[in-house]
Amino acid sequence: MESKTTVMGIDMGSIYAEDYTASFAFYNGLLGIADYSPMGDFACYFRLPDKRGLYLIGRRARAPRPKTEIRTTLCFEVPSTTAMLEKLQKANVECLCEVPLDMGGDNYWFEAVDPSGNIIEFVGGK
Repeated sequence: MESKTTVMGIDMGSIYAEDYTASFAFYNGLLGIADYSPMGDFACYFRLPDKRGLYLIGRRARAPRPKTEIRTTLCFEVPSTTAMLEKLQKANVECLCEVPLDMGGDNYWFEAVDPSGNIIEFVGGK
């Protein structure tokens, strides 16, 4: 029997950005998340194809980012991790892997850094 407090999934994620304009250009322009609603001058809500959403919130202070820190991140599903990694590398985005890591079962994964220093992940086919 399901409890009224059972977690049923993830509905949306939030990305906090130091430079809202650069972060919007990254998520909207480079990653191609085109369906969005502005929410004032320094925030927007991106609608993803799977009916989930991503809230981008600007005017936040950047924190130091050691690669071994404890953190929460988002993982975007893409058809080809190799193609996305190459696209990000050509755009001079910091990527934390040289090639996508084979996770087994034709699933590959890598990490990259957005304009505000947030580490984001990508998973999908080769």
